[in-house]
Amino acid sequence: MNWFFVLFSVFNMLFAEHRVFELRIVNDKTQKSYTVHSTLDWLQYAEYHHLSRDERVELVDHWMCWRRREGVFKPLCKRPVTADTLKSENAEPEG
Repeated sequence: MNWFFVLFSVFNMLFAEHRVFELRIVNDKTQKSYTVHSTLDWLQYAEYHHLSRDERVELVDHWMCWRRREGVFKPLCKRPVTADTLKSENAEPEG
């Protein structure tokens, strides 16, 4: 039974996925903003990076990365392109 647990744990580590969050950090005082990509969600990001009282985090988009990242400082996966996202990005504005 112990070998099954070890084998199951190793198998899960080999195929681990993660989620990427596109976040917008907005400074309400200066009205300036910037975008970051992180594996931390909007709540975790604000706590981990200790934003100032004037700053807030907005969730812009998120997606799943199906492959494991080899190493801590490797780039995050890019947003996948689907037929729906292409349709919405190429849509003509109404009016």
